[in-house]
Amino acid sequence: MKYYSCLMVLPLLLLACIGRAQYNIPENSTWKFGGGAGFNFNTMSATTSVMSALECAQSVADASGNLRFYTDGNRIWDVNNNPMPSANPIFPAPLVNVTQSTVQGALIVPFVSNNNRYYVFSLSSQELANNEGGKLYYSIVDMTLNNGLGDIVPGTAHTLIDTGFSEHMIAVPACGGIWVVLHGRTSPVFKAYKIDANGLNTAPVLSQAGVQGYVGPGNSGNPGYPGNNFYNAGQLAVSPDFKQLAAAYFKGNFVELYSFNNNTGTIAAKGVVDSSNDAYGFYGVSFSPDSKKLYASNCAAAIGLKAFNQYNLALPTMAQIRASKFFLGSCNALLSQLQLGPNGKIYLNGGYISKLGTIEYPDLSGAAAGLSVQSTNLLAGTNVYYALQNTIMKPMMLTGDTFSVAWKDTLICNGDEAIVTARTGGVDYHWNDGLTGAQRTINTAGVYWVYYTKNCAISIDTLKVRFKNGSVSLGPDTSVCGAYLLTPAFEGVPSSFRWNDGSSTPAYLVSNTSAVSIEAVISGCTVRDTLQVDLLTLYADIGDDTGFCSGEPINLNYEVDPPPHTSILWSTGSTDKKIRVNAPGTYEVVLSHPQCGVFTDKVTITEYYCDCEVAVPNAFSPNNDGKNDYFGVVRSEDCPVNGYILRIFNRWGQMVFESYDVNKPWDGYFEGVPVAQDVYFYYIQLNKGTGENRFRQKGDLMLIR
Repeated sequence: MKYYSCLMVLPLLLLACIGRAQYNIPENSTWKFGGGAGFNFNTMSATTSVMSALECAQSVADASGNLRFYTDGNRIWDVNNNPMPSANPIFPAPLVNVTQSTVQGALIVPFVSNNNRYYVFSLSSQELANNEGGKLYYSIVDMTLNNGLGDIVPGTAHTLIDTGFSEHMIAVPACGGIWVVLHGRTSPVFKAYKIDANGLNTAPVLSQAGVQGYVGPGNSGNPGYPGNNFYNAGQLAVSPDFKQLAAAYFKGNFVELYSFNNNTGTIAAKGVVDSSNDAYGFYGVSFSPDSKKLYASNCAAAIGLKAFNQYNLALPTMAQIRASKFFLGSCNALLSQLQLGPNGKIYLNGGYISKLGTIEYPDLSGAAAGLSVQSTNLLAGTNVYYALQNTIMKPMMLTGDTFSVAWKDTLICNGDEAIVTARTGGVDYHWNDGLTGAQRTINTAGVYWVYYTKNCAISIDTLKVRFKNGSVSLGPDTSVCGAYLLTPAFEGVPSSFRWNDGSSTPAYLVSNTSAVSIEAVISGCTVRDTLQVDLLTLYADIGDDTGFCSGEPINLNYEVDPPPHTSILWSTGSTDKKIRVNAPGTYEVVLSHPQCGVFTDKVTITEYYCDCEVAVPNAFSPNNDGKNDYFGVVRSEDCPVNGYILRIFNRWGQMVFESYDVNKPWDGYFEGVPVAQDVYFYYIQLNKGTGENRFRQKGDLMLIR
């Protein structure tokens, strides 16, 4: 079996469509922060907000970059900084302010099929009592309500989806939809919820991925996060090409890198990028615009460890990535998220009031990335606290482009199979013969093409499969009489061949019924054939001659089982394999075969007298008149007798005659002289019939002259 993959350089046009970054779309051009601050990237000027939230902020603009609304997950404010009527607050008492201290407690996701509607996700913070922490809710905002300023659609506020989450929550684009990705609170499990034109699918895709480190209740050492001091807090980020995720785990104090399949929503761990033994640690993470660098903030660490660090993701191994850690500079803030802005800079809280810090050139390595902890002015008296933004993500929509790629023609050996694999990373693979999936088996020559969607573009890969010439044939299965000399027929010149017994003679002598096979190598391909040879034997043994006692019923079956195509003729005229016999005689069968000739067999059934009647007269007259001239046993001619004894005595007890032959009766003479008329005595003993039944008799005999 051979394996083939589609390996080629893709057109530049296709590369431009792969995972188009969305940090710089107009919907992300206006930011609002929890400390009353804001920033408009359209005018590169500071603005205000009315939010007061430590760790949670999210805003969204329209396709022209104009602010539509913003939220901290608890309340929603319109463009005029007024709370929406049904979102002040979103949650009823006592759940007010459930997200204020959630790292990524608010997330806005546009509807796929309606530009005026948005999902607003709220993730409750870990500090909440009564098991209220780690719950995911959503509300739906419709911008046609409240005179075009927007409001929550009645009946959709704070709809509970699921529980058991940490404070990590982001959106990731998919073809025709959006993934909402969250992390488990007590185990390294990700849940990805799909939003598409049909709405929100509340059945998540589960991925077990990453470091196991949960500490059970009573062992956390941190009363603020009962039962969990490992995964609970920190920032989750997606790379601009949507192929990787990174997460900072504040209490676990490590940063981990993951691969992400935005077709399926599945996540796999790649490895730990950085870690520390300090009590608190990594909090914020962000990717560079080219997805080749990762940045992490460790502002809560001990003084000597408070840092903004860079890691080179272009290196081939996790060990090399970890070793590439570069210290960009110290962090003066208590905590800081990192967020890639629409202008390609990474924004951060450098620890200065009314200031935003930046990493100016995050695609560059080392110090060239340019950390500035107070590069951007905010309005006086405003601040960002710890929260920056979650990036607004929109679905990747299927383009009208079709990319056609032809594989090199494939030659495979006749009778072999080729396992072919289309380019990976796509979805909905459909082959021209009805099969589905990226990989399939081909065992028939022809042209094959596969149609699939990859990076929201249609791709068609084409493959032509031809078989190499070369075969060996032993012909059809056959039946023969006697030994058979088998000669193979080759298409092509074999470089080697061998029979099933290991020999390589030009012909093979078949001497018994068997399957004969040959294997040859022609043009580098191994070809085989097998022939079943049945050696025929034209023979029948219908049995031995036999006999029956006279008068006994005869009921015998005689049967033959000749090879196929044999004609049968019994002496009775029957042509069946089996006859029934009920009379004595000789029975013969003749078998005739077009290849094997003629064979006959016969059997004789004899009727025997197993017992017969004998008589002894009481007088005879040996006067040569032809009547009663002799004395002996009277029997029929076909009554066999053996063991015969006849003795004659005169009245004085003298034996005058003795015979051991049933065919030699007494003629009335003694020592050559006729005896006198008188009464004599006889004794007869014999075995009669084929059953040799014993007969004895003695008595008086009158000889009359």
